[in-house]
Order: sequence, then structure tokens, then C-alpha cells
Amino acid sequence: MKMKRKILSILIISGMIFANLTLAQTSSPSNLPPFDQQKIQSSDFNKNKKFNLTSTPPFSDFQKRIEEKKLELKNRLQKIKEERKKEIAQRIYNQINELNKRLTDHFLKMVEKLEFVLERIKERTDQKEKDGLDVSGVRQLINEVQTAIDNFKLKIEEQAQKIYSFSFENETELKGKIGEMRQAFHQDFVNLRNVFFETRNKIHQAAILLGQINKNQP
Repeated sequence: MKMKRKILSILIISGMIFANLTLAQTSSPSNLPPFDQQKIQSSDFNKNKKFNLTSTPPFSDFQKRIEEKKLELKNRLQKIKEERKKEIAQRIYNQINELNKRLTDHFLKMVEKLEFVLERIKERTDQKEKDGLDVSGVRQLINEVQTAIDNFKLKIEEQAQKIYSFSFENETELKGKIGEMRQAFHQDFVNLRNVFFETRNKIHQAAILLGQINKNQP
């Protein structure tokens, strides 16, 4: 019962983190979600942090690609006469790509927590099976959860490799193109957040079903 409460508490906390995402506020760093302050209070998790995550591009290579895109943007912005508009465009480019890295890093941390919960469910399932209980339904959900986690990690890796930029023909198009870039970034993370919720919900279903086995079987 104690382990079940711990599993559910991690699921609840992880859901609270993403329920408060406000990705549209990418133009102001002071309004960004304070992800680094979000901590899961679980000594067991810290002791059992042993999962291999999907790798992201090497920082030096990734940073090089970002700088190349930044230089391309700077050159394109030479056609803009107003310096303030140039500075705003470059600042938004930097903010979005920095936020992309912060958020993908945070999603990877959430993968660790999901895998930790899944391992605890597997251990409890093994024990109940040894006790002679039918855990076939939980086993099926465990397989579905593992597939969902693998898919989630793949989506995170794909997102981590993205660089957001924009092109334009004239000054009139500039504002609209920046808006399109920001909207594309926002939509990508809404999609990724939805994959997280789907994965978390499957783990929740497995935990609930596991807790009901003793009640439903003699």
C-alpha cells in the first residue's frame, strides 16, 4: 500500500509540472516555467537512478548548428533598416532555441521518473505472481507502458535535434514569420506534452490495476 501511494504521488507531481506549461510566453525569459525548481521528493528514486536515456546531439555540434543558423539570420536581417527590429528578431531566435533545450532536458528527466515507476510496478507484479495471483492484465499494460516510454524518448530526441529559425523576403513579412516560428515551437511542445500525458496515464492504469488484484481474486 505504501509503495502504491509513492507511485501515485510521483504520477500526480509529474502531471502538475506539465499542467502548468505556458509555452506561448517564449518572448520573456522571466515568464518561463521554473522547471529547475521542480523536484520529486523521493529518496528511493535518487538511489535507483540507473536508466539509460535517449542521447541528444553533442552540445558542441548542436551549438555549432545553432550559431550557423544565427549567422544566417543575422545576414538576412541586414535588409531590415530599423536596428530595434533586428535585435528583437535575434533575441526571439535565441530564446526559443534555448527554451527548446531546457524543455527537452526536462522531458528526459521525466522519462527517468516514469521508468522508475514502471520498475516498481514490475517488482510488485513479480511478487504478486509468486504469491499465486493472476497478473496477466498488468503484464499486458506493462508492455504497453514500455512501448509508450520508448516512443516518448524517440519523440524527445527528435525534438532536441530541432533548430527554430525563419526566413523572410522583406520587412513587411518579418513579424508574421517570427509568429509562425513561435507557433511551430509551441505546437511541437503541445504534441510532446500530450505524448507524456498518454504515457503517464498508462502507468497510472497499470498501478491501479495492480492495486486491485488482491481485491478481485480470492
